[in-house]
This record gives sequence, C-alpha cells and structure tokens, in this order.
Amino acid sequence: MKKYILPICLWLSLVVIIVLGIVLSESTFASNKDLATYGAIKEIYEDYTKTEVRTSKLAEDGMTGAKVEAVYDVYNKSELLGYAYIASIQTHSKNPERMRILVAMDPKTEKLLSYKVLSCDANDYYNSKEKEFGVFKNGLVNTLVSEKNYLDEGTYTAVSGATSTTTGIVNAIKIARVQFYKDINKELPVLSLSAKLNSITQNLSEGVFNSFTANLNVTTETLNNAKVNVQFTYDYESEKATFVSSDKTLDAAAQDLVMSKINLKTTDHIKSFNTETGEFTVITNNSFGSVLTTIVKVDENGVVEKYSVTANPSFTVNWGVADSEFEGFIGSVAGTNIANSSDLANVSTATVTTTALKAALVLVNDYLNGGNE
Repeated sequence: MKKYILPICLWLSLVVIIVLGIVLSESTFASNKDLATYGAIKEIYEDYTKTEVRTSKLAEDGMTGAKVEAVYDVYNKSELLGYAYIASIQTHSKNPERMRILVAMDPKTEKLLSYKVLSCDANDYYNSKEKEFGVFKNGLVNTLVSEKNYLDEGTYTAVSGATSTTTGIVNAIKIARVQFYKDINKELPVLSLSAKLNSITQNLSEGVFNSFTANLNVTTETLNNAKVNVQFTYDYESEKATFVSSDKTLDAAAQDLVMSKINLKTTDHIKSFNTETGEFTVITNNSFGSVLTTIVKVDENGVVEKYSVTANPSFTVNWGVADSEFEGFIGSVAGTNIANSSDLANVSTATVTTTALKAALVLVNDYLNGGNE
C-alpha cells in the first residue's frame, strides 16, 4: 500500500497545481482590461487568429474631443481581415469617464462592419435605451463609410432622450473613419462645403440692433468641421443677412452658404427702439416654436412702465390653457425694477414660456447697462 501513496500524492499535487493554475489564469484573464476588446473583436471577426496593435500617431478631433486610442490590425493567419479601432469620447462634461467604442471597418469594401460600446460614461441613459440603440446600430451595420457626408447632420436620427450619447457614438465612429482612411492610404471623403448653425448672439451697443454673431461648424477645402464665428448684419425689412467678417478665412461660396443658414426668427433679440415713445420691441422664443413679441418701456430709474405681449398663432392653444395666469404674470411686471426681472414668479403650468417672456426683460436690461460689446 505504501508504494502507492507517493504516486497518489504526486498525482493529487499535480491536479491541485493544474486547478489552481486554471483558476489563477481565468482570474487574471477576467481582470485584463483587454478582455472586452478581444471579446468584441471575436464577435465581429469570428475566424481571426491574431492581431497587431498600434497606439501612436492616431487620429484626434480637437473640436469634439473624440480620439482613437488604439488600432488592432486583425488577421486570419497572414490575411488582413480588417481594422478594429478603439475610439473614445467624453459625452458629459460633468463625468470624467470617457465612452469607449470598438469600431470595425473593412478595407476591401470600405464599410463599417459593426461597432460595440465597451464602456459608457452615461450608462443610465444608454442602458435605459438599449432597444433604441440596438435599432440605431442596426441601421449602421454594413454601411459605406465612403459616402462623403457619412454620419453628418441629417444623415442619422438621434436616439430620443439620449441625444448626447448618440452624438458621442457618432463622433467616435467618425474619428475612427478618419484613421481608417489614413490606414488604407486614401483621401478622406468629406463634403467640400458644409455649414451647421449652432447659435446666434445679438451684438448689443447703443442704437444698434442689426449686428449679430453666428457660431457655426464649417467644412471647406481648408477647414474640417471647424468652429467659426461670423459677424453679420440683418435687414429686418428684407429679412436678409449680410456677411461682415469671420475669425477664419471663408471664400465667397462659403460666405454665401453660411448666410443661407441664418434664421433670426428663432433668435432672442431686440428688434428696435422707438425714441419717441421710449419703447423696445423684443422678439423671444420658447422651445415649442412660438415667437413672442414683447413691448417694454422702462423709466429712468429702471422701473418697467409698460409690458405687453403678442404671440404667433401657434401659441394660442398654450396661451389659452393658462390665460388667467399669464394675464396675472404680465400685470405683475409693470412696477418691477428691470434688474430684478429674474425674481418674477413663473406661471406654474408654463415655466418654459414664462422664461421666454422674461428673456425680453433680460435683453433690455443688458442693453441699458451698455450692451455686450
């Protein structure tokens, strides 16, 4: 019996070592930060056998903050199957964590094969919209990234309730696309000319109400989705915007395109000041698309003497719902010092609209205090 004890002990020891090795190996693999990455690569490239990783001199977008952190060249033996890009972007400024996405592209067909979100800085929004993001993703699988306006504004629909997360995914794919065209040694297909309006601000100074600044994202032969501030004047009679200057070089065609994007009807602004009556005419808007015209008169001490409001037809339904409350709010403005207009109580059932009504007072107060130039 003794002659069997030593072999049995050795065998048991070997089994223990193997089991411990497997446990430790699985523990190490499970904690490896690349586990999700290789799992995602395996989902997309089922027959891959190896990868080669690049991490230097990769594409970044200074405007959106999107960047390519690594590129995995994916092979089946010696055959290149495609590229897997680890792209990241911060979708919420209050959260330091970055969303990380694996984006797979095929160099032969120039298609987006698929993508997978590896981690997300907005998990609550992303997870709560899992079905909607699934539909969004299905619409992108096998799409041609060679399209010049690929994923530009208007070519996709954001997931409702998670716009910034959708934008983050789109910007991550777009920066992966930039790196992809470097990798296949082709020119990046982009529109030679495009412009997206972000905001318009009125340049308030004494007696001047037709000067504005527009902030846009512009793409030209020399600009790639660059932020551009454009100064322009506006003719209220013809409703025409005229280019004055910009902080980046725009040729005549780009200037014309930028001006075609101007829509002052959705911009809060002082339209005019009647020197005889001392009344300001102010245009403000609420998020429901209603244009509000307010007449404001302020005495020399800053006390509001007159405050009357008219609205476009689309507002009449909303106005009627809280008619008495609005009448009470409008009546409460007269006699209030315009510097304290933000303290006026909102109409409880229409906070958004009350805020738009109060915006007229803020603009007049800014003008009376020297404007913003």
